[in-house]
Amino acid sequence: MKKLIRPAAAILILALALSLFACSNGRSAMKIGKTSFSEKVYAYYLTCYKQYWLSTFGQSDSESFWSSEYGGVRVDDYLQNVSDTAIKARLVSAFLFDFYKLQISESEETYVGRLLAGLVEAAGGEEALKSEEPFSSLNITKDDLYDILMIDSKAGALQDYLYGDDGVMKVTDQQRENYYQNKYYRFEHFYLMNYDYDLDENGNIKYDEEGHAQVVEISDARFEEKLALANEVLRRAESGEDFNALIDEYSEELSKSKYKNGHYLTVPNDYFAALSDEVTALKIGEYKLFQSELGIHIIHRIELDEGAWNKNSESGDFYNFEELVTEAAFKELTSSYYDRIVINEDVTGKYKISEMPSSPIWQYFM
Repeated sequence: MKKLIRPAAAILILALALSLFACSNGRSAMKIGKTSFSEKVYAYYLTCYKQYWLSTFGQSDSESFWSSEYGGVRVDDYLQNVSDTAIKARLVSAFLFDFYKLQISESEETYVGRLLAGLVEAAGGEEALKSEEPFSSLNITKDDLYDILMIDSKAGALQDYLYGDDGVMKVTDQQRENYYQNKYYRFEHFYLMNYDYDLDENGNIKYDEEGHAQVVEISDARFEEKLALANEVLRRAESGEDFNALIDEYSEELSKSKYKNGHYLTVPNDYFAALSDEVTALKIGEYKLFQSELGIHIIHRIELDEGAWNKNSESGDFYNFEELVTEAAFKELTSSYYDRIVINEDVTGKYKISEMPSSPIWQYFM
């Protein structure tokens, strides 16, 4: 079953917002004010984070992974700290949801109820779900899962209250500009394919019924010809010729007309990994020629221009800009409450992320 993420809740789901009170039959793991997470809730979300990190990094649950080092720190210690910080953010979100006395609509409650019913049915029923790990060892009930799943709806309500059209803490243009200047890269891109376009008798590119440009395979000699062209374009650009003019004349990127001001990239992004990695490694003014599975590329990193987030919507590079800025603003807000959180280390110290069991439905809680 695929989880349906409501647009209003999507920003906060991973970074912040679990809303649960400590259960009467479990010790508190952490609390702020009257809002707390029980031991079993803390432990369960640590299992979810374990699976999230393994999936994110494409790793198996192995001693070699957890005992390896990242930045001079053991991976298990590093990811334990990152996960604990994320859980703190979720706790603060729960605290703020209650502080502002927000409510969840009946339609949202119905949505969560149906999602939970689907998860239980897929597990073979409530008793079958309870017998599975980690639910059995942590004593996680269907009611617990319902409360946890309410995070999507509560996060959305909180986000709308703070940052919606009538929000009490609207993101400002200055916050947008600061985020853009600190998080984005701007570059120009020259591209030659590993193929050639399939042309009709008039020299026009052929398209299929879905509007995709048709291509044909090329010989090694033709590829070497393209590579030689790319090297010549690089030489001319580094000698001072207008790189944009060279892109207009020689680049095979069909959408190049949308990027007269360059491309804008942040991390994460929808560009393929090889291009993203090369751009973020460049200094302003540097060029780089490289090959990928898509073809031959020349990139040129250039300085950011002021306010690009507000005037380059056609390119699509800023399609999720508002979400990213809002998420950053909320993260800054929640982190300001961390020093008010009381951690019960007798509880949290019992659990190491590398030793947690797997949850079969972890992705529905991340």
